Amino acid sequence: LSYWALLWLWQFRFFNLGLSVWVFLAAFLLDDLRYYVYHRIAHRVRWVWAEHVNHHSSQHYNLSTALRQSWTGLFTFMFVLQAPLVLLGFHPAVIAFTFGFNLVWQFWIHTEAIGKMWGWFEFIFNTPSHHRVHHAP
Repeated sequence: LSYWALLWLWQFRFFNLGLSVWVFLAAFLLDDLRYYVYHRIAHRVRWVWAEHVNHHSSQHYNLSTALRQSWTGLFTFMFVLQAPLVLLGFHPAVIAFTFGFNLVWQFWIHTEAIGKMWGWFEFIFNTPSHHRVHHAP
């Protein structure tokens, strides 16, 4: 559903960034920022928290915690946070790819097996170290 909405929105884009490694890297960086904004909203807005709380109800912090997702996420309309990426000129297929990659990334950060990462990486991205603190009781 959201992909079709983004395809419709594509006709109103300001730029056309094309396809390149740099476009995919920029899209991933901006999609990580989009996820951060979504996550902040999920913890502050009760409507979205009702969808997100299941993820935080796990007694143990491991890879299975990442799988604790609600089927009601579509009703929170958080996919609208991807709209600015389309308007900036990222093709919806690029956004879909980076969204899928971000899902794998989100699964990966739910582990205690990986320690702190490089300083610059910890500063920019959501990492296993950051997310352990986020899930701490």
